[in-house]
Amino acid sequence: MTVVGLSARTALLVSPTELAASGKTMSLLLPTVNGAEIDLMVGVDSVEKVAEGWVVAVTFMVIEQQVRTALNDLMALLLAGTGGGNRKHPRIIYDVTVRHGPALALFGKLEEISVGGLSVRVPERLAPGAMMRVSVPDYSSQAPLVFDGTVVQQRLSKEGGYHTGIAFGELDGELRARLARLLADLLCR
Repeated sequence: MTVVGLSARTALLVSPTELAASGKTMSLLLPTVNGAEIDLMVGVDSVEKVAEGWVVAVTFMVIEQQVRTALNDLMALLLAGTGGGNRKHPRIIYDVTVRHGPALALFGKLEEISVGGLSVRVPERLAPGAMMRVSVPDYSSQAPLVFDGTVVQQRLSKEGGYHTGIAFGELDGELRARLARLLADLLCR
Protein backbone atom coordinates (compact mmCIF):
# COMPACT_ATOMS: atom_id res chain seq x y z
CA MET A 1 0.00 0.00 0.00
CA THR A 2 1.18 3.54 -0.83
CA VAL A 3 -0.06 6.77 0.74
CA VAL A 4 -0.45 9.19 -2.17
CA GLY A 5 -2.29 11.96 -0.31
CA LEU A 6 -2.26 13.00 3.33
CA SER A 7 -3.92 15.77 5.29
CA ALA A 8 -4.56 16.35 8.97
CA ARG A 9 -7.82 14.39 8.78
CA THR A 10 -7.72 12.22 5.65
CA ALA A 11 -5.52 10.04 3.47
CA LEU A 12 -5.63 8.69 -0.08
CA LEU A 13 -4.16 5.21 -0.52
CA VAL A 14 -3.28 3.03 -3.50
CA SER A 15 -3.04 -0.72 -2.96
CA PRO A 16 -2.53 -3.69 -5.28
CA THR A 17 -5.28 -5.50 -3.33
CA GLU A 18 -8.64 -4.37 -2.00
CA LEU A 19 -8.11 -3.15 1.59
CA ALA A 20 -11.67 -2.70 2.87
CA ALA A 21 -15.13 -1.90 1.60
CA SER A 22 -16.63 1.58 1.66
CA GLY A 23 -18.30 2.25 5.02
CA LYS A 24 -15.98 -0.12 6.92
CA THR A 25 -13.10 0.71 9.27
CA MET A 26 -9.49 -0.39 9.14
CA SER A 27 -6.14 0.25 10.78
CA LEU A 28 -3.61 2.49 8.99
CA LEU A 29 0.05 2.55 10.03
CA LEU A 30 2.02 5.70 9.19
CA PRO A 31 5.70 6.37 9.94
CA THR A 32 6.64 8.95 12.57
CA VAL A 33 9.50 11.40 12.77
CA ASN A 34 11.21 9.28 15.46
CA GLY A 35 11.00 6.05 13.41
CA ALA A 36 8.03 4.44 15.19
CA GLU A 37 4.60 4.05 13.59
CA ILE A 38 1.31 5.84 14.15
CA ASP A 39 -1.58 3.37 14.35
CA LEU A 40 -4.72 5.17 13.14
CA MET A 41 -8.26 3.83 13.04
CA VAL A 42 -9.76 5.11 9.79
CA GLY A 43 -13.17 5.03 8.18
CA VAL A 44 -13.22 4.02 4.52
CA ASP A 45 -15.02 6.74 2.56
CA SER A 46 -14.68 5.29 -0.93
CA VAL A 47 -12.98 2.48 -2.83
CA GLU A 48 -12.34 2.54 -6.56
CA LYS A 49 -10.73 -0.03 -8.87
CA VAL A 50 -7.99 1.47 -11.07
CA ALA A 51 -5.28 0.05 -13.35
CA GLU A 52 -2.74 0.12 -10.48
CA GLY A 53 -5.06 -1.75 -8.08
CA TRP A 54 -7.40 -0.01 -5.67
CA VAL A 55 -7.67 3.65 -4.62
CA VAL A 56 -9.04 4.07 -1.10
CA ALA A 57 -10.07 7.39 0.49
CA VAL A 58 -10.11 7.31 4.30
CA THR A 59 -10.95 9.68 7.16
CA PHE A 60 -9.16 9.46 10.50
CA MET A 61 -11.45 8.56 13.38
CA VAL A 62 -10.98 9.50 17.05
CA ILE A 63 -7.34 10.33 17.59
CA GLU A 64 -5.70 10.57 21.01
CA GLN A 65 -3.59 13.66 21.69
CA GLN A 66 -0.31 11.70 21.54
CA VAL A 67 -1.25 10.30 18.12
CA ARG A 68 -2.46 13.75 16.95
CA THR A 69 0.92 15.25 17.95
CA ALA A 70 2.83 12.54 16.06
CA LEU A 71 0.62 13.10 12.99
CA ASN A 72 1.15 16.88 13.19
CA ASP A 73 4.93 16.33 13.40
CA LEU A 74 4.76 14.10 10.31
CA MET A 75 2.72 16.72 8.42
CA ALA A 76 5.20 19.45 9.40
CA LEU A 77 8.09 17.31 8.14
CA LEU A 78 6.34 16.61 4.83
CA LEU A 79 5.42 20.26 4.31
CA ALA A 80 8.97 21.37 5.09
CA GLY A 81 10.35 19.16 2.31
CA THR A 82 10.45 19.79 -1.39
CA GLY A 83 8.41 16.75 -2.36
CA GLY A 84 11.13 15.73 -4.79
CA GLY A 85 11.49 16.92 -8.33
CA ASN A 86 12.15 20.58 -9.00
CA ARG A 87 9.52 22.05 -6.68
CA LYS A 88 10.61 24.19 -3.75
CA HIS A 89 7.27 24.02 -1.92
CA PRO A 90 4.71 21.24 -1.42
CA ARG A 91 1.42 21.86 -3.19
CA ILE A 92 -2.09 21.55 -1.79
CA ILE A 93 -5.15 20.78 -3.91
CA TYR A 94 -7.69 23.63 -3.90
CA ASP A 95 -10.34 23.07 -6.59
CA VAL A 96 -12.08 26.45 -6.94
CA THR A 97 -12.93 28.94 -9.65
CA VAL A 98 -10.54 31.90 -9.81
CA ARG A 99 -10.38 35.18 -11.69
CA HIS A 100 -7.26 36.14 -13.59
CA GLY A 101 -5.85 38.71 -15.98
CA PRO A 102 -4.87 42.36 -15.52
CA ALA A 103 -8.45 43.37 -14.58
CA LEU A 104 -9.31 39.94 -13.08
CA ALA A 105 -12.05 39.64 -15.72
CA LEU A 106 -11.16 36.13 -16.97
CA PHE A 107 -12.06 32.86 -15.27
CA GLY A 108 -9.99 29.75 -14.62
CA LYS A 109 -9.97 26.70 -12.38
CA LEU A 110 -7.40 26.59 -9.57
CA GLU A 111 -5.91 23.12 -9.19
CA GLU A 112 -3.10 23.42 -6.63
CA ILE A 113 -1.52 26.14 -4.52
CA SER A 114 1.63 26.48 -2.40
CA VAL A 115 3.58 29.27 -0.72
CA GLY A 116 5.57 29.68 -3.95
CA GLY A 117 2.93 29.53 -6.65
CA LEU A 118 -0.12 27.80 -8.07
CA SER A 119 -1.44 25.70 -10.91
CA VAL A 120 -4.54 26.93 -12.70
CA ARG A 121 -6.42 25.65 -15.74
CA VAL A 122 -7.23 28.47 -18.15
CA PRO A 123 -8.78 28.47 -21.65
CA GLU A 124 -6.11 30.64 -23.27
CA ARG A 125 -2.52 29.95 -24.30
CA LEU A 126 0.05 32.02 -22.39
CA ALA A 127 3.74 32.42 -23.07
CA PRO A 128 6.30 31.37 -20.43
CA GLY A 129 7.50 34.52 -18.68
CA ALA A 130 4.16 36.31 -19.10
CA MET A 131 2.94 38.23 -16.06
CA MET A 132 -0.31 36.98 -14.58
CA ARG A 133 -2.57 38.27 -11.81
CA VAL A 134 -4.80 35.68 -10.09
CA SER A 135 -7.57 36.25 -7.52
CA VAL A 136 -8.12 33.23 -5.23
CA PRO A 137 -11.17 32.93 -2.94
CA ASP A 138 -10.39 32.96 0.78
CA TYR A 139 -13.52 31.71 2.53
CA SER A 140 -12.24 32.73 5.98
CA SER A 141 -12.21 36.36 4.80
CA GLN A 142 -14.44 38.55 2.67
CA ALA A 143 -11.49 39.60 0.52
CA PRO A 144 -9.88 37.25 -2.02
CA LEU A 145 -6.14 36.69 -2.13
CA VAL A 146 -4.67 38.48 -5.17
CA PHE A 147 -1.31 37.25 -6.44
CA ASP A 148 0.97 38.64 -9.12
CA GLY A 149 3.19 36.02 -10.70
CA THR A 150 4.94 34.73 -13.77
CA VAL A 151 3.89 31.89 -16.08
CA VAL A 152 6.61 29.24 -15.71
CA GLN A 153 5.04 26.50 -17.83
CA GLN A 154 1.87 25.53 -19.63
CA ARG A 155 0.60 22.26 -21.07
CA LEU A 156 -2.57 21.13 -22.79
CA SER A 157 -5.26 19.73 -20.46
CA LYS A 158 -7.39 16.68 -21.30
CA GLU A 159 -10.33 18.55 -19.71
CA GLY A 160 -9.88 21.47 -22.10
CA GLY A 161 -7.72 24.54 -21.79
CA TYR A 162 -4.20 24.62 -20.41
CA HIS A 163 -2.65 23.62 -17.08
CA THR A 164 -0.65 26.74 -16.24
CA GLY A 165 2.08 26.93 -13.60
CA ILE A 166 2.48 30.35 -11.98
CA ALA A 167 5.38 31.33 -9.71
CA PHE A 168 4.46 34.10 -7.29
CA GLY A 169 6.40 37.32 -7.22
CA GLU A 170 7.39 38.86 -3.88
CA LEU A 171 4.59 38.50 -1.29
CA ASP A 172 4.18 41.19 1.35
CA GLY A 173 3.87 40.12 4.99
CA GLU A 174 0.07 40.35 5.16
CA LEU A 175 -0.50 38.41 1.93
CA ARG A 176 2.03 35.75 2.98
CA ALA A 177 0.27 35.39 6.38
CA ARG A 178 -3.16 35.10 4.74
CA LEU A 179 -1.81 32.49 2.31
CA ALA A 180 -0.30 30.51 5.20
CA ARG A 181 -3.70 30.55 6.99
CA LEU A 182 -5.45 29.37 3.81
CA LEU A 183 -2.97 26.51 3.33
CA ALA A 184 -3.36 25.46 6.98
CA ASP A 185 -7.15 25.53 6.63
CA LEU A 186 -6.98 23.41 3.46
CA LEU A 187 -4.83 20.82 5.24
CA CYS A 188 -7.41 20.53 8.02
CA ARG A 189 -10.44 20.03 5.73
